[in-house]
Amino acid sequence: MIQSSLAPASLAILCAAILSILAEYLPGFSGWFDGLQNQSKQLLIAGLLAVVVAAILAGNCLGALSGVACPLPLTVQSIMGILVTYVLAVAANQGVYLILPKSS
Repeated sequence: MIQSSLAPASLAILCAAILSILAEYLPGFSGWFDGLQNQSKQLLIAGLLAVVVAAILAGNCLGALSGVACPLPLTVQSIMGILVTYVLAVAANQGVYLILPKSS
């Protein structure tokens, strides 16, 4: 069982991994994504992951993730937690993307 203090980071990691799989295999999206320049791909993924982390934290504050403290008001500790969650999501996304067999 996931400890409640890790729930937002764990959910962000799972969403990031799913995003990698979708970018590689989802018909329509994967073809469109492959057509982008590398910098555009990087910015798109970074932006989508920021939205994912923000949505998870907003859901957390609205009580969707019971038992986990809302990171508001913003403190140095809560900001660090948000940044760590984002970095973990980026690392998971890129790690999964690199090991996926590439579709043709």
